[in-house]
Amino acid sequence: MSRYRSTVFVMAVLVWTGLLLTPLMRSSRVAAQSQASSRWWSAGDGRTLPATLDYINPDGALGILNTAGPIETKGHPFFEPIGTNGRACVTCHQPSDAMTVSAASARERWRETAGKDPLFAAIDGKNCPNLPQDDPASHSLLIERGLIRVFLPWPPQKADGTRIDPEFTIEVVRDPTHCNTDPQYGLTSSTPTISVYRRRPSRDRWSPSSYMSSVCAGSPVSSMKTPPLASTYDFSFAV
Repeated sequence: MSRYRSTVFVMAVLVWTGLLLTPLMRSSRVAAQSQASSRWWSAGDGRTLPATLDYINPDGALGILNTAGPIETKGHPFFEPIGTNGRACVTCHQPSDAMTVSAASARERWRETAGKDPLFAAIDGKNCPNLPQDDPASHSLLIERGLIRVFLPWPPQKADGTRIDPEFTIEVVRDPTHCNTDPQYGLTSSTPTISVYRRRPSRDRWSPSSYMSSVCAGSPVSSMKTPPLASTYDFSFAV
């Protein structure tokens, strides 16, 4: 009889515990789903960036602390599209990726938007602008490695466009993307260009020319009223 009572008591405790935990588990799942849907900041979202924010990731969590307090993103040049390709600074500088962009985020964004997000703009979101826009293989360096195409004139030029005579030459030994040997975008084109691929830098390592070419393609330089957010706000990151 005592064993029977013990069994009944244990079962009652388990049922009661299950009843208590179910709402908590449900709320945790809802919170996780909510975060998954809101972790990507699109240009012009108009949301408020909190002073502190945590993003769950496979390695734990990324914490953001903005010492200036919450930021109203509506109308802020870092969060608003200021060019013709739909991008804002935040497109390539995502808070959830420590103000850069990761290959995992790029893949998720491709799935969610079928490759229509401004992140995949032809100017530098593809391995080369002449590749098919709707083919994920055209964006493989971004989707698989989180790399953005950086195109530079060759020979190099000063900010005013004056040519710099280099003390060395560049030869293409291997060209997996076929961009450096492309007759329109490569080294032998009418406007010789060298394409390199790199992770979009975080914080304030940027130049006006590269920033304007990727974010504000087709817009005059006067469109950029302020530098990127990381140059004007003090962010701290914790993992």
